[in-house]
Amino acid sequence: MYSKSTIKARPGWSEANFDQLLGEPDEIRRNYGRAPMRFYSKERVLAAEASEKFGQLQQHFTTRVFHVIKGVLPRSSEFVDDIENMPIHIVEFVISRVREGAIGHYNSNRSADFATRRSSKELLDRISVDYACDVLTMYDRDLVSSAHATGSEIVSRLVQKAIYHGVASTYPELAQECFRQLDRNI
Repeated sequence: MYSKSTIKARPGWSEANFDQLLGEPDEIRRNYGRAPMRFYSKERVLAAEASEKFGQLQQHFTTRVFHVIKGVLPRSSEFVDDIENMPIHIVEFVISRVREGAIGHYNSNRSADFATRRSSKELLDRISVDYACDVLTMYDRDLVSSAHATGSEIVSRLVQKAIYHGVASTYPELAQECFRQLDRNI
């Protein structure tokens, strides 16, 4: 489930197109002392983003393009040309919008220990990098999955490395956390 704030922090969403595309929430949760929180199923959100109407109404956003380092994949790999030429788009937002999206994304499936704007810098940086890698990064995930399914794990590692470097370059405030996670994950 995604909260309204999480959805609005995704590329292409705005207050203006939100109600036209999603309408009533799938779930409403109490938000002690505040207005109730509205949640929407992931499937509905993704279906709305794939719709023609979303394409017509979406808010413009810019991306930076990155690629996997050329020459690292073995030339014998059937995926080498496709992977080396695959663009990896990182959405460019102001860091405050990334943090808002990260907080909403992190909290959307939790029932306790929520992140807030006042959470530690370490937690906010960690969830912001996770959010940027998962939500603000666009590439041919099917291609990477296909390569991985054939036993080409190096493809997944190279793409992951390119994503972390792209996020670090796009959001210098998160660079230290990107490289910490890169060291931990690869």
